Amino acid sequence: MSTFARPFRVHLRHGQAYEGAQFPSGLVVVLEDPEYGLVVSAADVDALLRGYGGGHLEWPDPSTSTEP
Repeated sequence: MSTFARPFRVHLRHGQAYEGAQFPSGLVVVLEDPEYGLVVSAADVDALLRGYGGGHLEWPDPSTSTEP
């Protein structure tokens, strides 16, 4: 696994979408409200989706990555 955080977008069942990142340890964080800095974290992707009651993740295309 990369030594950098991997960005993703989580799409919830009710249509809302949030930006997030997965760290090398598996920990994930999602920014729910950028104005107030409200974030959600979970031990891994499965726990995150369980906590949200479902949804799916959209990972960026690796060919467009700006990672060194």
